[in-house]
Amino acid sequence: MKIILILLVIVLLVYVYNLKKEIRNISKQLEDYNQIKTRKKIDLRLFDKGLEGLSKNINNHINMHIQSMAIQKSTEEELKRAIANIAHDIRTPLTSVLGYIQMAKKTNLSREKQIECINIAEGRANSLKEILEKFFSFSVIQSPEYNLEIEYVNLNKILYDVIISFYDELKNNNIDLDVSIEYEDLIVLGNKVAINRIIENIITNLIKYSKGEESILLKKENNRAILIISNKVENLNDEDLRLIFDRFYKQDTSRSSSTSSGLGLPIVKTLIEKMSGDIKAELIDNKIRLICRWKTENYDENLND
Repeated sequence: MKIILILLVIVLLVYVYNLKKEIRNISKQLEDYNQIKTRKKIDLRLFDKGLEGLSKNINNHINMHIQSMAIQKSTEEELKRAIANIAHDIRTPLTSVLGYIQMAKKTNLSREKQIECINIAEGRANSLKEILEKFFSFSVIQSPEYNLEIEYVNLNKILYDVIISFYDELKNNNIDLDVSIEYEDLIVLGNKVAINRIIENIITNLIKYSKGEESILLKKENNRAILIISNKVENLNDEDLRLIFDRFYKQDTSRSSSTSSGLGLPIVKTLIEKMSGDIKAELIDNKIRLICRWKTENYDENLND
């Protein structure tokens, strides 16, 4: 009996020794990881359920840390790009404004030429004001605290009102907008001001970049309101399409208009998602289609759409 007891004590001492050794091993691996000597996860030499559970939890924490660092790095890089883009978008019209003001101050210019320079400077200043307002607006609506007052609104009426408000601008740009309404009095769950702004931003984009065949289609599918605004484009590819809703993205920064902030479509995406809707872009035969969807008054969550 004493021999068995001694053997049990020896086995227990060996186990405790190995357990302490394994704990030191885990501690050393964690120390190496924290000092960035390694990026290896914790591995065990001793099989023990308790230590195995501890190791698993530590490795899960390491995974979370790695993901967090990746997100932080991505955020920092995006912030750097955003700051660079903001600086570029502000500097370009500001430089132009200052240039025309300096020109207008020259004494050898005629009164007529001075007024022309001042008018151009005023136009560029207004463009700068518009860009800054978009920056501010985007930062506000992106905030989690920014909530829209959601109610049922008539999408047809909002669409008609926006199209009419763009009549002169469309005409001046020789755009013959083909409007097709398949469903009258389409009531959607949303916010009237936000939907108005969404449609305005998309049509503004259409006027700036369209190469023809402009159209608007409003229909209803699976109790969803579908608004499709499309137009012909040049030099747009799948990568552009993937990034089109990213903030500050411009297809070609060297050719982008100084009046463009690259925030029009990101604002659209943020607003529509705050109304539990969605938007996507498609490129078919050199035509870009922006497809907006809202829930209707008789929307059924169980329907697949």
